[in-house]
Amino acid sequence: KKLKEAFFRDLGRHIKDESRHFTKEEADDLIERVDKLEQQIEQIMAAQKKSEYEVRSVKELMQEAKKDTATMTKKKWLVVGGGKIFNALLSIATSKEGRKAIVDSVKGLLEQKNP
Repeated sequence: KKLKEAFFRDLGRHIKDESRHFTKEEADDLIERVDKLEQQIEQIMAAQKKSEYEVRSVKELMQEAKKDTATMTKKKWLVVGGGKIFNALLSIATSKEGRKAIVDSVKGLLEQKNP
């Protein structure tokens, strides 16, 4: 539960003008970060010997979260897209490495890029 609160708090901190839609640049940037996160999750799932089904369902969540950037306001995406990403992360939270990866990945997903 603490993990979830921290995740959404950190995610929310990085989204400005939340009633607006993402600009093309913001969406591209976010999608790039979600892609990186997806690769990290897949590596951990492979190490955890997760089933093909579990891996596929995580990939689907990540794909949907990326697609959602095109249609939702930032505020809605935070809840919906962020929720999908969080659910994908939960699939690896069963090990210490998985939990560490979640914390790291949230930081990585959310860090401001230097212009």
